[in-house]
Amino acid sequence: MRPRTFTKSGPLLAMLLAIAIQGCGGSGGGGSDQLSNPANVAGKPTALGAGVNAQDGEVDIHPLSGPSGSTVAISGRGFADACGVALYLEQAGGDSLADASISDGSFNVQAVLPESLAAGELVIVGDLLESDGQECTQSMGATFEMTFDVTGSMPIITLALAEGRPGTQVDVQGRGFCGDPECSPVTLLIDGQVAATGVAVEDDGTFSAGAFVPAIDAAGAVAVVATQADADDMELRGFGELIVTVRPDEEPTVVQ
Repeated sequence: MRPRTFTKSGPLLAMLLAIAIQGCGGSGGGGSDQLSNPANVAGKPTALGAGVNAQDGEVDIHPLSGPSGSTVAISGRGFADACGVALYLEQAGGDSLADASISDGSFNVQAVLPESLAAGELVIVGDLLESDGQECTQSMGATFEMTFDVTGSMPIITLALAEGRPGTQVDVQGRGFCGDPECSPVTLLIDGQVAATGVAVEDDGTFSAGAFVPAIDAAGAVAVVATQADADDMELRGFGELIVTVRPDEEPTVVQ
């Protein structure tokens, strides 16, 4: 991970000589980024404000990697001067990811990454906030950064119908699957029963197929799952939901 910079505007700028964030952990794990001051040979923390120092300031992200659309947990400690934090993609003031309140110097927030992210390193920037006298909306001019490794697109499926009767066909479309010839075709399951097999995936990771609703005794919501093995024999899954109805005289609801 490349070095990260923690900045502070105003009178404290001269006090922040060099602060780097280093993360550790692997795919699927969490990372703890400890804010430190390599230039301070005495090992004493550099003050970032009353009650906040470089040694105490720490941020975590879990997991460290995953597909676009993933949910990540981000937490921080040691930010007693701040009342909140605004999280952005790539740069402060950029695309907003999430906001969180800070209590007793700590925050914890879950954020959903956009589905449109390309594979590669994603920088998440936190902008610490202070009160403007009424609301916690004013930037302190202090930021921290962390990275998340986007491994690819998250498999997603959509159904043309919200409802279906046993024996009828439901059109299913998918995206974010593996279009490599070394990856397996997709299998569609409805309520755990095979509804379609050998579904071919296009080069762009999309597919379209008809799935037959199996014999299900009770009406209600059931899971629709698209499964595929990638080139490393890891399973990819996309999830949907279908309302199974046994009322034969009603037209199925079309998903808008």
